[in-house]
Amino acid sequence: MNVSELSQLTRWIDEEIVAYEVLPLYEALRAILQANSRQSQQPFEEEKNQLIAVVSKVPLESLSTEQLALLQDFGIGHHVGEEAVTKLEDILFRNAIDLATAVERLDSIVADLQKGIERSQTLQKALEGIAPPEPDIKGKVLVRVTFSGEARIANIVDLREWSDTWFEIGRGVAMLNDSTPEEVRVVGAGEGSLIIELAVGYGIAKTISSILLEALKVVEKVVDIQKKALEIKALKLSNSKIVKELEDEARKQRDTGIEQIADKLAARKKGADQGDKIEAFRRAVTKLVGFVEKGGNVDCVLPLEEATEENGDEKPVPKEIKQLRTTFKEIRQLEFQLKQIEDRKEVPPVG
Repeated sequence: MNVSELSQLTRWIDEEIVAYEVLPLYEALRAILQANSRQSQQPFEEEKNQLIAVVSKVPLESLSTEQLALLQDFGIGHHVGEEAVTKLEDILFRNAIDLATAVERLDSIVADLQKGIERSQTLQKALEGIAPPEPDIKGKVLVRVTFSGEARIANIVDLREWSDTWFEIGRGVAMLNDSTPEEVRVVGAGEGSLIIELAVGYGIAKTISSILLEALKVVEKVVDIQKKALEIKALKLSNSKIVKELEDEARKQRDTGIEQIADKLAARKKGADQGDKIEAFRRAVTKLVGFVEKGGNVDCVLPLEEATEENGDEKPVPKEIKQLRTTFKEIRQLEFQLKQIEDRKEVPPVG
């Protein structure tokens, strides 16, 4: 993660966690439950509902994958979003009688949030004057491409090959959206695993996110078939035909899936029936799926709109951003499910 991304995360915590008083709301609920555990009978439905209303709307989708991981490390990530709502309801339901246990768990959450916010504020001060200015991408979406795993860039040959790949991806997706490759702007780069930052229009960002979502659905099927093949192989049966058939089916699912992604997304675009446009888009889909399969990562950093005088504290979120948030929520859920499948994929030998 680069310095600019760290700085963005600390500001996000100020705007979405501190400003919306997530910590005080947790503390208010804890205080009432603590009093009730000492024979008081105060209702706490209002405090619970206020807390749930706030934590459920925290826009985790606006963070990159690496920022989300650091938010978890700060001790904040598990206590906001849908996961936090489920956990909170579990605490209150399971400990409806044993309030002391509920208070103990809320004590732990409050302590995590306090430490996390303090770490963020300390880091923010340390980064003052160090973080580079953010690129001017008004009206655009920031797409972060990480060259990692087998998609890493280790030498000048890799650089040329992946540059050609991303030219094909950018060109194909741009053409489908009646844009030119030049409209996919390179606005930043990072070190370590090479990272490039692209500023793209909402249409291009939506197409890229849709490819990723559909590709993950295909990969989920393929990985599930591969897992079954490994399980059968572990049985050490004399007939290896079943394993080969499953491996062939996995390859078929992948190839067919990529074709269907291109057809499905192209069909959504009016006037996208020109042969050269469709062919360029097919190549873009194939290369983007291949990039992700090799360990590359593509992430969108979605903008948080500023409040206006008309809407007070509310943030006007354009329709396109709402759609992107929904898509990336599904993407991250699928990524989590795939990780769980991959973790169980290695089957120990039988006997």
